Amino acid sequence: MAGLLVGGAAGFTGGAGLFLSGLLEHVSQRIAAGDSRETIVALDNLPGFPDFHQPTPNRMAMNLVAAYDELTTTSGR
Repeated sequence: MAGLLVGGAAGFTGGAGLFLSGLLEHVSQRIAAGDSRETIVALDNLPGFPDFHQPTPNRMAMNLVAAYDELTTTSGR
């Protein structure tokens, strides 16, 4: 499965792809642990990704909100 991003986009590898996969994994684990949305999106720095951290404008909170909503919304897709 190397070279595949979450969602199946082939060939999107490297830092951004690893970051997105790590982001979804982290948020999924925090949801499973029972953390609130507010707690999850307040994260300043995703563990293991020191180049994708606050301060803004890196949009960490927006990324966390998008991941949380994606993982908790049932859309009937």
